[in-house]
Amino acid sequence: MLDVKALLAKILDALKTDYIVEEGTSGIWTYRKWNSGIAECWGYKTISTTFASWGSWYYISVTGENYPTGLFTLVTSVQGQLTVNDADTISSIVRRPNDMKVTAPNITGIRPTSAAGTYTGYGYWHTVGKWK
Repeated sequence: MLDVKALLAKILDALKTDYIVEEGTSGIWTYRKWNSGIAECWGYKTISTTFASWGSWYYISVTGENYPTGLFTLVTSVQGQLTVNDADTISSIVRRPNDMKVTAPNITGIRPTSAAGTYTGYGYWHTVGKWK
């Protein structure tokens, strides 16, 4: 019996074309595993928070979520963004990527002026690494 999937994989390998071998969703994440060994995932979560003071600056933080189990053997890049309704912020991630094979890093948003009250927003991540 003809195995179309195996035949297609052989053709793509011969053409040196990368292709997705697995994709899905898990928790907040959508992920893909590529035949070349690249793994990527992206996701977001909603937050409700208040700003805290840090000297003359104000900050909020969103806690990173666990990646799909076993997705990464190595993380090479993490991009993150924190957006908060009605309160402009500058976002940052501070950790070396390979320290984050299991959990996405926290994202901290800072602003130079106070912002009283509770704000709703989103933490976004896009992570790239290796699965094999």
